[in-house]
Amino acid sequence: VARTLGTKTHFPGAVVTYALVHQLDGIAKAKANRLKVITSASVSKLLMEGSKVVGVEYQAGSTQKEMGIVLLATGGFAGDTSPTSFLAQNASQLLQLPTTSDERTNGDGIQLAQAVKAAVKNMNMVSVYPTAAVIPGMENDKFKIVLSDAIVGAGGKLINGEGKQFVSELDVAQKRADAMARTKGPFRIVISEPDADKVKWLCDFYVSRKVMKKYSNAAQLAGEMKVPAASLPPLGSGPVLVAQVTPAIYTCAGGLAIAEGKVLTGTGEAVDGLFAAGEVTACPCPTTWSASGVPLLYSIYTGRQAGKSAATALGAKEKVSDLGSIATAVEEKKPEKKPEDMSKEELLAYCKELESRPAAAAAPAADAGPPGVTLEEVAKHNKKDDAWVVINGEAIDVTKWIPVHPGGEQAIMAYLGKDATEE
Repeated sequence: VARTLGTKTHFPGAVVTYALVHQLDGIAKAKANRLKVITSASVSKLLMEGSKVVGVEYQAGSTQKEMGIVLLATGGFAGDTSPTSFLAQNASQLLQLPTTSDERTNGDGIQLAQAVKAAVKNMNMVSVYPTAAVIPGMENDKFKIVLSDAIVGAGGKLINGEGKQFVSELDVAQKRADAMARTKGPFRIVISEPDADKVKWLCDFYVSRKVMKKYSNAAQLAGEMKVPAASLPPLGSGPVLVAQVTPAIYTCAGGLAIAEGKVLTGTGEAVDGLFAAGEVTACPCPTTWSASGVPLLYSIYTGRQAGKSAATALGAKEKVSDLGSIATAVEEKKPEKKPEDMSKEELLAYCKELESRPAAAAAPAADAGPPGVTLEEVAKHNKKDDAWVVINGEAIDVTKWIPVHPGGEQAIMAYLGKDATEE
């Protein structure tokens, strides 16, 4: 059963995020007059002229300003569980749960807009996801990684502490989470190896990261759970893969009131010069929000709406399309023909051109460098405040990178202390 927006070998959220980051970076480098990217900065205030938003004040070592219309895409508020947070004000019953969002998802974009009389809607509608992974050694961490719903789409079963199925795995997330509150854990997703083959890349990833554990058969799992094997759902006679899961705060269906990407006031009028997209906004169909894939789809859809409305406000005369149409002009220079594809005459001319180039200065002799770091040593640095990964044979300290990672914390936390080259 198709459950999510998917790709064959990667997480869709990461694919979308990195594709866009790559496009934006290319446009910024090739067309600096169209796009400037400012990183490691924090917007502190929206600037106004009368009732119109005309720019932002931001902190980047010092207080600076950038003028123009503003489009907020800062995410929701599911990562802030402090006593003064939006969660505490609107859904305090969820504060004891872990969260799948990091601390950057704190509602700061909503606060900025509220300061210029923007309205909010459905702030109490916060989605709880039933299958946040409980990873060995990280059981008490407030932050949890989401287990993809593609697992239950392939045939995975959600069982309680007695080994019994207690809800349909194909129900929307909120219904499954509500059912978990009415029974007793610990909860697990179990899937037979033949079913797991349908999403093999995903299961291999989870097993390698200790999110899932492989058992030789269902009886071995039942023995560890101390329940009769007959209480488990039918899983066949072969190996089974198991992940322990727990309910966790997931995403926010409430946020800024918008219409076609324009931020609205309490009277329904658009705030001139202010646009918003994604989870910072209020979804108009909150009951559908907890269906698999909808938050990501909604973010893409509202991003397109806000982008088109913002472009119109800027006076775009040509038809507004997507980033791809802008980025096609980035690679205007044709790549050089490969030597093996050249004719004899072209190859001779190419060699003469190479000979005419200034000789490169001899590279200084490399010193021996520091002693090598073993994988065993890297494995010790697997915490958020002491985080190493290996990429292309180099051990890299990514501790300071985690909070600003464009794909979010969960996209990098699973690789701490490990070789992340392939991923």
